[in-house]
Order: sequence, then structure tokens, then C-alpha cells
Amino acid sequence: MLLSFSVKNFRSIKDEQEISMVPANIQDNTEALIFDNDIYEKTLATAVMYGPNAGGKTSLIKALNAVKKIVTSSLKDKDALNESIQPFLFDPITPQQPTEFNVVFISNKIKYEYGFSAIKTQVLSEWLYHYPKGRANRLFIREFNEISESYEYSYGADYKGDRKGTQNITDKHSLYLSASERTSAVVTTTDVLDWFLKKLIIIGIDGVPKLVTSSLLDENELSKVEVINYLKKSGIELSDIEITSTPFHEGLLPSDIPETMKKHFIETLRDSTRIETILIHSVGEDNYKLSIDEESSGTVRLFGYAAPILDALLNERVIIVDELNSNLHPSIVKSILNTFSDGNTNINKSQLFFTTHDTSILNQNNLRRDQIWLCDRNTALATEISSVVEFKIRPLRNYENAYLAGKFNAVPIVSKLKPKQKQDKISGNQ
Repeated sequence: MLLSFSVKNFRSIKDEQEISMVPANIQDNTEALIFDNDIYEKTLATAVMYGPNAGGKTSLIKALNAVKKIVTSSLKDKDALNESIQPFLFDPITPQQPTEFNVVFISNKIKYEYGFSAIKTQVLSEWLYHYPKGRANRLFIREFNEISESYEYSYGADYKGDRKGTQNITDKHSLYLSASERTSAVVTTTDVLDWFLKKLIIIGIDGVPKLVTSSLLDENELSKVEVINYLKKSGIELSDIEITSTPFHEGLLPSDIPETMKKHFIETLRDSTRIETILIHSVGEDNYKLSIDEESSGTVRLFGYAAPILDALLNERVIIVDELNSNLHPSIVKSILNTFSDGNTNINKSQLFFTTHDTSILNQNNLRRDQIWLCDRNTALATEISSVVEFKIRPLRNYENAYLAGKFNAVPIVSKLKPKQKQDKISGNQ
């Protein structure tokens, strides 16, 4: 369960910005949109972010994805840190300053706070706290000492496992948390690693994850019946799904491919598998087969969402989606939102946070003020994030008109294009 996430000096974000899934002390809406848990009395099940193009919505999601990537791969991939750290560039100082992340979440009924600061070439600090009885207890803190050019560590009384051995395999490019997975220190960090690896699901920034749904269907880890029913409830009529997996072999390559390129593909794809997905549509008594690549963009996106959404309804997950509305009808966006907001369908207390331009869901029946987040750039071209709660307005039956009218800012300032008039060269008017 995600409680809050803050980031500083990353892409369009200069100063520290934060989102929170902890409800504000307001009287909006019914409590059906929030649910109890063992740490906080209430936590928001859903939240949504609006803002103009290039306002920084994707930067926020990419920041959380950067944390996930560095946590899960920095020990084995020495380029993970360098590729993930992207400081704010519209300033003469920030490119040389560290990027900082901090995540507060619940895993296995324990509240944790984890974060780190880093530049492209090394981690500068790292920290992990837990709250076993509601109060912060340090598990470990790692700090780089510029004078001695070495790392200093401090541990709390609840830390268990190998300290020195974990330090020894943690270099400047990797996180101590990542290294703990390979030592007995994992007894302390298992729930934290599990949250980043399995419970935090981020989709949309690298396209539609259709292959995930196909692979899980192929491996019988996802019910075909449930996927078909999910698509039907979204207005996609089909009778069956066929998945065919073919181990890579040389014969799959075009016959006229250059020999050097052929050798490259053979080496690269040696242990891979090609998965083909066919959706079967019935018209009367006849069945018609279409490859997933021949389907509409909306159908492909819904198919890609099937795996994470159905998984989240069976297991506790935090689903983060960039531009949920892309290629989807507003009624489908509303349906997905309501599925996570309803405790009768979201029985495992999963959360959904997404960015969108679809304003049709901006009303009191769907969202509280603390579920609506706004993102825009200031005069320094730096992203600023705020909640509708911060505007100190009374609850509105419909927030859509207020947002589109610019009362919350975070809307693009547009003007009509005025094409230059053609000049009459014959008349000499040049």
C-alpha cells in the first residue's frame, strides 16, 4: 500500500514535490471510496492527476519507476543508476546536485519509509525506517563521507542479518537495499524488496504491456475466462483467445537478411520465445480471427491492462498508470476507477493512481478533493504538484467545469494559430 512519494531534482521536477494517498481531514463523499488498514485508519484506494501536456505528470511516474528500477537491478546492472538519474536541466546548478527519492508504504502490515539520494555516478545516501508500533525506528542509514571518500553506516536495534558482508558487496553504483537480497540481511528487507518487485506495478510509460497478458495466459497463470469477461464488460465482444508460443529458431528470420545482421539476431534471440495472440470474434455462427496487432488501439490497451488489473483484484497491488484514458472511452475509465474504489470488488485493498486528460470523472460521485492532484510548470519551467484540497474551496458537485475554467490552474494556455497571409508577388506587394 502506497502512503506517499516525494521526489526532488528529477526531469521536470526541481524542488521537492509529493503526492499522498492518505486522506485529508475533509467531509467529502462517502467512505466507500476509502478503506481501513492496520497502520493508518484510512487510505485512499484511488487518486488521479491532471495537468497540461509537458506539465510533468509523466515525470512523476518515471521518478517512481526509476526507484523501482534502481532497487531491483542496481546490484547486477552497473548502468541502472546512470540511466535512471535525470536531474532538472533548466538551471545552472541542479545538473550537478543529487536527485532524491522517498517512498512511504505498507508491506506485510508494517509501515516503511525508504529513500536515497544519488548523482549519475554514485549513491550519496540511503535510509530505511520502519514503524512497528506507529513510531519511526531506524533499520539502516548509509552516508557517503566526502572527506574519507567512503561510506558510513548506522543501524537500528531491529536490524537483523549480515552487516559487513552486505556492505562489502555494495559499491557506489548500487543500493544497500539491493545488496541485502544476497546476504542474511534479507530477513530485515524481505518485505521492502517484495513491495518494490511484486506489489508496485507501473504501466504506460513504455507502451502497452500486451505481452504480459499474453505470457501469463500462455503459462496458465491468468484465467482466459476472466480476461474474456473483463474485455466483454468493457464492450469488446469476443468468444475466445488463442495463444501460440514458438521458441526462436533461424527459420523465423527473413531469408534475404544480411549475414552479419542474421548472426546478431541469432545470438540475441537465441533463448527467446515468440508469442502470437489471436482474438476470436463471433458473428452469427461464424468465427473470425484477428491478431492482436490488427485490433484497434483501444482493444490492445484494454488487453494489456487485463493482467495487472485482474491480478490487483486477486492480490494487494499498487497500480500506477500513465495516461489511463489513452485510446479508451470515458465510460471505461470511469468503470476502472469505480472497480478500485468499490470495496466489494477491490476486496484485497489494491490502489490505483493514474494520470489522465479525461475530465468526465471529475465529479463528487467519483472523486473526493484529496483524490484529485494537479500538475503544472511554473515560470522557471519546474513542475509543481498540488491537491484540490489546497485550494480551500467548498465541495463541488462537479469539479470538471471549475478545472476547465482554470480555477485550479494546471490547464494549457492555448491560442488560435494565425497563418501568415500569402503575399501577392505579381502586384509587387512583397
